[in-house]
Amino acid sequence: MRQWKSLEAIDAMATTLHRRHVDRSGEPYIEHCRAVARMTAENGGTLVQQMAALLHDSVEDVDVTLKELIDLGVAPEVVVLVDAMSRRPEESQQDYLNRLVTTPDAILIKRADIAHNSSPERLDHLDGATQERLRLKYAAATATLDAADPR
Repeated sequence: MRQWKSLEAIDAMATTLHRRHVDRSGEPYIEHCRAVARMTAENGGTLVQQMAALLHDSVEDVDVTLKELIDLGVAPEVVVLVDAMSRRPEESQQDYLNRLVTTPDAILIKRADIAHNSSPERLDHLDGATQERLRLKYAAATATLDAADPR
């Protein structure tokens, strides 16, 4: 089985997986994934973490499973991080975060995800009540990450 060894190959896969998705501002959703990968790299993330950042929303938002990612040649160590980043349907937000922090390499990716999601450029497209709800959600998530890995 061929392993996806380059960031460019994973970017192409993520672009294909998210080809029909746009964010709330109408931008292609892949741009969020790329921003998370870029922020992960800027904060010292490994190639594996950057690959997982590109795929971090694929299981939650696209009709693809972890097994299918492996079958497509995504390295198992990348899939482990994608799994940690993927909230399961039955999980509460806190249960998801408690599970995520048991995979330490996922914490850096989640921090980048939160930073991008809470950026003014993204929040400004939402109504005030949604902005406030998300600020509280991201603050609580950051507190859980900080308790597990204070940086």
